Amino acid sequence: PVPETGRPADLVKRDFSADALNELWVADWTYVRTAAGWVYVAFVLDVCSRMIIGWQRSTRMYTDLARDALNMALFNRKRHGHCVKGMKHHSYRGIQYRALRYAQTLQNAQDVASVGPKAILAIMRWPKC
Repeated sequence: PVPETGRPADLVKRDFSADALNELWVADWTYVRTAAGWVYVAFVLDVCSRMIIGWQRSTRMYTDLARDALNMALFNRKRHGHCVKGMKHHSYRGIQYRALRYAQTLQNAQDVASVGPKAILAIMRWPKC
């Protein structure tokens, strides 16, 4: 089993809005059947811009798939000079997002984790930014 953290509070409370970049990120994953088999995709989206800022894909679902997408998002934003310290990071309560290594990645970036009870992207509105 993958070591996991306790469940963080839901800081978003289904209000998926942000007035500035890097204020709120959401993370999720999906899978698609292709001619070659299943493909899994994890992604991180900036709520203000509605841009996918980090993603990773694989032919198998593994815990670090989500963390790899998070690392890409952190790298992309820092590379362009954005400060992500204190940013809220929201996900549903899947094991990928409660894994100890995922939590440590957020902690190292000085970001705040938030976990909600349900799927995320289906209820988001068009961006303000």
